[in-house]
Amino acid sequence: MKKTKNLYLYLLPLLSPFLISALPTSNYCLTSSIYGPFSLYAENQELLFIVKSNSLISQDVYGQINIFNAHSVIISKSQTRTASISKFNSQTLKMQLMTNYYLSASGMRAVFTLVDANTLNELVTSYFSLYPMEKTTINPTEYSESYVEFKPTCLAFNNSGIVTYQEKYQFSNFYDYFLIDTYYRLLIDQFIFNYQFLQDLTYQTAVLKFAKNELLFPFLDLDENNEITIPLQLVKEDKNYRLSFSETMYVNPLTLQMSFFPLANFVATSYFYLPKNGMKLLQNRDFNFLITGLGQNHSTFQWSASLLMENNLLGPCFDSDYCVIGGIAE
Repeated sequence: MKKTKNLYLYLLPLLSPFLISALPTSNYCLTSSIYGPFSLYAENQELLFIVKSNSLISQDVYGQINIFNAHSVIISKSQTRTASISKFNSQTLKMQLMTNYYLSASGMRAVFTLVDANTLNELVTSYFSLYPMEKTTINPTEYSESYVEFKPTCLAFNNSGIVTYQEKYQFSNFYDYFLIDTYYRLLIDQFIFNYQFLQDLTYQTAVLKFAKNELLFPFLDLDENNEITIPLQLVKEDKNYRLSFSETMYVNPLTLQMSFFPLANFVATSYFYLPKNGMKLLQNRDFNFLITGLGQNHSTFQWSASLLMENNLLGPCFDSDYCVIGGIAE
């Protein structure tokens, strides 16, 4: 019995490679940077990704992307054809994504495979679709309490193969009207949306535009389109973005007339006020919002909102919270 046990101990080192090779096939780990977004018919880009196996045995592999064209299948193989990977050895593979000819407006359908260079067995198979950036104009009031999701424009190598990423806007309280509170402030922070992507939202410009009325806004200058333009900004709160006035303005506390520059008897404010006794003139006035260069697709948000007024704080009894009758406040 003792001789048999010693024989097993002697043979174990010789048999271990065969025992290990008989174990179940392990997974493969793929990692890379995020590539994209790509423009229409973008220049071909080299994709670098790291591949590693959980197996103790070294294995020669290469990567391959098959693009399903309308008439044929186009094959792009990694430049490194004999990358040896194992649990203790990872390799970086380089391959070309042929977007120049095949990333059209209708997108590009493809499949990535990690191939055993010796047996030609497919070790990893991952289907994906990629689309070029899509510049578009969105009216958020048409999606109030809903969302807009773009097609995938970015990709990365992940544990399971290739994953794609797309932008998504989730809107909340985006109505085509807004309330005027009792202090005559133009409340724009009700326009809130959620942005879902790999990074924070970027944008180029944000403005509020409306037609000028000489009686109501005598101290505000006009732009080249004979409109009043007020700069805005997007403020991030948790995962949401809301509108806010981006610059300090000035208001006359008695008349609530506004100015972009300091004037006598005007005080600084972060709000935009509507002048007293002008609500009826503004009742059907459109206030136009424009945000350009949003996100990776450089989208545009454009919408209009009209006034839905609450009562004045103090004024005529039929439309004010407080009015004076016979010298007594009611």
